Amino acid sequence: MAKNSSEINHLALKPVGHYDNLGLIFDVYIDRVCLLTLISEYEKRFHKRLYGAYTAALGCRDILYRMDDINAKEQVFMPYACDCGAWECWFFQGVITSYDDFVFWGQWRNSHRSDKSKKSAGLYWCYKDFPTLCFDKTQYLAEINKAQALVKADKMSMKMLGLST
Repeated sequence: MAKNSSEINHLALKPVGHYDNLGLIFDVYIDRVCLLTLISEYEKRFHKRLYGAYTAALGCRDILYRMDDINAKEQVFMPYACDCGAWECWFFQGVITSYDDFVFWGQWRNSHRSDKSKKSAGLYWCYKDFPTLCFDKTQYLAEINKAQALVKADKMSMKMLGLST
């Protein structure tokens, strides 16, 4: 990951198979490090056992419809979901924003750990110190376009999206 906040991160998306109701999924690498590794290290402060209990879940809908819509005010995406096989039970989200020639990922959250009133019970996990990632817009969009081409070539994903011929 970039050494300081003024450096640009490099995005890589690697297809890792299929996940129920998400189609072809991708794992996220930031500066050649799996994003899940960074999340796990960060979450260790919250729980001895549950930290990083996710699997890659950046699915075909996010890839085709959210990841390149960088002109939208904010675009929520889900790079990771529960490793139990039911993505809805536990997931990690971020928000995509852009400015000038840069795309940012930040405002991280686990929706099941976002209730501040549960802080005393250890059920509130705050991600404000997890870094916002900054990408060069050209490199970012090129990586998204490569992933989109893989999704469009994947018959299972296209059928799930109702786009098969």
